[in-house]
Amino acid sequence: GNYKFTGLVPGNYFVTFAKPTGYDSFSPMDQGSDNTVDSDADATSGQTATTTLQSGDNDLTWDAGVYRYTCLNGLAWVDTNGNGIKDGSESGLQDVSVSLYRKDDFGGVDVLKATATTDANGAYSFSNLQPGTYYVKFAKPSGTDYQFVISSSGSDTKATDLNGQTDPVTLTSGQPSCDGTLKAGL
Repeated sequence: GNYKFTGLVPGNYFVTFAKPTGYDSFSPMDQGSDNTVDSDADATSGQTATTTLQSGDNDLTWDAGVYRYTCLNGLAWVDTNGNGIKDGSESGLQDVSVSLYRKDDFGGVDVLKATATTDANGAYSFSNLQPGTYYVKFAKPSGTDYQFVISSSGSDTKATDLNGQTDPVTLTSGQPSCDGTLKAGL
């Protein structure tokens, strides 16, 4: 992924990157405090800011990160036996509000990215997500007396507190399929 322009005369320069085939977006610009490892390409144009090179300069800090979108989906269901596992006879629960949060990579405040409502089968989905660490918060359907089943049974990440919040999952660029582990039994 390295590139280098040599023999440049002193002056003002910028670099324009083109996304490789199969990639959806440039990474966010100027993240973190280390300019040698951040992405410098504008997410829309792929162009960097202008830099001025003096005689003898060797500036190797103009980079571009790219990624493929990822997705997350899951389920809310009526857990009739309260075991934290969706058994074959248990049905999905419609109209459960699901809020998607992205954890802040730098220790700041987590950000609400999107909301959805479960469909007639209890399913929800979020697509076109940047790679990162996410969790969801389920909200019980209004006007009901459902409670969240808190269980570590099975292999899925389920609501882990009485407020319907799950543990976080990390989504990576180019995952072969949507992460479907964030679920809630009620």
